[in-house]
Amino acid sequence: MDKQALRREMKERNQLRKLDMAMESEQICVLLCKLFLSGFVPGIHHVSVAIPKKCTLAAYYPRHDEPDFRHFLQLWLDTGNTLALPVVAQDANGEPNLSFRAVQRLDRDLVAAPMGLQEPAEGLETVPARDIDIILVPGVAFDLGGGRLGRGKGYYDRFLQQFTAVKTEYMAVQTERNLLFDQKKAIFAVAFSWQVIPTVPMESYDVRVPQVLTAAGVAATVPKNPER
Repeated sequence: MDKQALRREMKERNQLRKLDMAMESEQICVLLCKLFLSGFVPGIHHVSVAIPKKCTLAAYYPRHDEPDFRHFLQLWLDTGNTLALPVVAQDANGEPNLSFRAVQRLDRDLVAAPMGLQEPAEGLETVPARDIDIILVPGVAFDLGGGRLGRGKGYYDRFLQQFTAVKTEYMAVQTERNLLFDQKKAIFAVAFSWQVIPTVPMESYDVRVPQVLTAAGVAATVPKNPER
């Protein structure tokens, strides 16, 4: 199945699973809180990911057909840590690319954008890739080989390539020891259970994700074609 056909199929799946969306969204939100907020929010325990006291999370404001974890985003802001959300803007060469801007209030700092998205408004501070600690990645479909199907523009593929390269170089420079950048501590795809399928069609330029977070937990991915 080609990518466009798969996008149509996933849209149909979402239509059939509307009643399940709210339940899984709540479970995903709880899991995100357990993973990332147990050290900050009273009553939340079972920490699985150690994060520093000052941490920058690059996430996204969910669309109607994506897991709704807005409550987690608000709790993250309440901790005083930085939340950066994506915006598509022209780079220095005039090409549209993904960047992230810091937001302080979800009810004030976002504006409507194409494709049913909410983006940070103009004038908000841009967060450099090197300053991002954790990324939550959206998508239409995923597989456990790390395959990810986006919406066809390639924005996240390009940004994840840049992010990995920048963080690898930055960590090498900032530490006396030769510490390696660990994607499994930084990049999490977020999905409904029915968005995880046996195989996602991948091209050589597509970027695989190291793990997929669903209502059932976090699953590490094992690339089926390591050369990609």
